[in-house]
Amino acid sequence: MATTVKQMDLLGGEAYPSYEEIIEACTKEFANYVLPKGDTIFGFWMQTLADLELLDLELQGLAEDYTIDPVKRKVKLDGDEDFIRSRIAHLERVKGEPTLYSQVVDMFGDTNAYAFHNLYPYKGKFYPRVVRTLINAFKLNSDSLLLDPFNGSGTATHEASLMGGIKYESKR
Repeated sequence: MATTVKQMDLLGGEAYPSYEEIIEACTKEFANYVLPKGDTIFGFWMQTLADLELLDLELQGLAEDYTIDPVKRKVKLDGDEDFIRSRIAHLERVKGEPTLYSQVVDMFGDTNAYAFHNLYPYKGKFYPRVVRTLINAFKLNSDSLLLDPFNGSGTATHEASLMGGIKYESKR
């Protein structure tokens, strides 16, 4: 551990906290107020009411019961935790373990650049996180059929295939 240097006044008394002490105090305050506490949390990027509504919509399709605490950025939920962890797009962790979506996004550093989503960059394209939310909200599974009549850059059909066996059909 590094030793801290105290700033002294002209008479040899402590006048002000050192730079290191200020940084340490700020870091503790940051952790207390900004970092979410709990085992099922969503990230700092969830800052708008729309993000919270999408999380709510997604949990309606995945969880048996849930409550969202937007201030502490945590969720209490009942349901198949492994299934939720493998499919949800709006949580970073479920019961202390990272979600599959957050692992993939962290690997690529961008929510729109994993797999082949960045192969065809277009500002008006469907966001993968929104596609996942809709697939989860409608409870689509391997017996479901997702029809995307225009298929654009393939975001909906690609996400369906990544989510495990949802049949899809493109009518271009």
